[in-house]
Amino acid sequence: MPFPVRAHLRRLTRARLPFAARLGLSLAIGLGAAGACAYVLMHHRLRDEEIRSDARTVAADARTFERIARASSTQQEARSEISEILRADRDARLASVDRTVFEVALIGLLAGLLVFVPLGGTLVREHRKALENATLDGLTRLPNSRAFATELRAAVSRARRHGEQVSLVAFDVDDFKFVNDRHGHRRGDELLREVAAVLDDGRAGDRAFRIGGDEFMLLLARTSEAGALAVCRKLLERLERAGIRASAGLADLRPGDDHEALRQQADAAMYEAKRRGGHQVAPFSEIADETSVTSAEAGLALRTLLDLGEAETVFQPIWDLRRGRLLAVEALARFPQDYGFDGPAEAFDVAQRIGRVHDLDVLCTREALRRATRELPPDTLLFLNVAPQTLDRESGGDWLLQALDEAGMGVERVVIEVTERVGARTAAVAAAIDRLRDHGLRVAIDDVGSGAGGLEMLRRTHPDFVKVDGSVVAAADGDSSARAVLLAIAAFATQTGAYVIAEGVEDDAALELIRALPGAVRVDGAQGYGLGAPSPDMPTAQRPPASTQLAV
Repeated sequence: MPFPVRAHLRRLTRARLPFAARLGLSLAIGLGAAGACAYVLMHHRLRDEEIRSDARTVAADARTFERIARASSTQQEARSEISEILRADRDARLASVDRTVFEVALIGLLAGLLVFVPLGGTLVREHRKALENATLDGLTRLPNSRAFATELRAAVSRARRHGEQVSLVAFDVDDFKFVNDRHGHRRGDELLREVAAVLDDGRAGDRAFRIGGDEFMLLLARTSEAGALAVCRKLLERLERAGIRASAGLADLRPGDDHEALRQQADAAMYEAKRRGGHQVAPFSEIADETSVTSAEAGLALRTLLDLGEAETVFQPIWDLRRGRLLAVEALARFPQDYGFDGPAEAFDVAQRIGRVHDLDVLCTREALRRATRELPPDTLLFLNVAPQTLDRESGGDWLLQALDEAGMGVERVVIEVTERVGARTAAVAAAIDRLRDHGLRVAIDDVGSGAGGLEMLRRTHPDFVKVDGSVVAAADGDSSARAVLLAIAAFATQTGAYVIAEGVEDDAALELIRALPGAVRVDGAQGYGLGAPSPDMPTAQRPPASTQLAV
């Protein structure tokens, strides 16, 4: 078989052809084989027929033989002459048959080639195009998330092998949801194509990807953080000239990190850029001391949890000490043990590390509202925990108002609970709280006394409820410093008119302590395992357990 033909067949057999291409190839080979088989079968069949015909001819020409024998000088000459006649006749008939069979086989082979060459070539091209499209984003024609995962892993491996530098930049369009809502999805698609064009028109060797939505990645091989920072600023300037604002997070490969860690760092830096107001680039090195990177397994577990929406809600009662009745229930998130998280705190910690706190908060809030809308007792408030990172966004708490509206829950029955541990986000969180309060929501500051930011949050937010951290309550009985902190918090809240709730009330001794505070300082409510543990069932009893002093 000629080498070009063998090479062509080798490529075809190695290619993962779709069914239609395999059908076309089979049809071509089948037609050619059919022609060849027809040639062989007809040749053998006609050869048998020729032998039988010879016998009939000999019998039929007996008288001819006799005439020739009489006319011939010897019998041997007669036989010789007759054999020559028969051989000439046979050769003539076989030549005619061979030509006919050869023509049939040639027609079959040509028909197969005529079918396969154009059809097979077209199908192979379409197959290659389908493989290419599988790694391209349909809207922007940039490589997609599948291609990004492959190339990022390869780039990190190459950088490790050759001792090179590699940087990764996460881009996210600012206020993209506003553009979609205000100007329609067509304008949103045009904007994404414009962003893709700018990112793809960079330095030779840089690779831009669209991961999904308004999220893009830029892979910079053999580039340090300083070089990548300069590239990012130029790209943001070009986007600004096109009327597009975007935030960028930059991370460079550090010793001991893998491709998953590099991506998490770029995501975390991008969210930091948004927290700072957007339309800027934030290097991960600036937040590395306050941000840790989780394992690939934990990150995958959290992403799977979010994709499947597997959040559960338990409820813990909050009691009014003065009236001795149920004041509210606090909704607390729980997750299936299959994901391997050691409680909800670890799940939210992982979410913070990979930049998915907002998504996890939204999931938990919607599940809590779904339950509470049907089960919350009358005249009972619902305390909803909201992460500061969720409020510290360009949209503030708009998503929360939308969730309440979709669930049919009135804002007058909901208290937004925000921890005092907001770090540098105090101003942005306080502004978001003010907007939510303007819509009729009440606000509680949680974990007051556990850190240094409690008084600042109290001063800037003027909360409706102040929840004293359980560690302060537990230590107040035997620790004068802890008792002083408890008194200071209660006095501050009393002066501002806030309702004070003591957390971590585990027994009657703690309950007696907070009821016996001196003077005008008071604690209005209590919450803890001693008064009711978190339960999947909604608390419905309006009076506390008979075993506690609160029931007296």
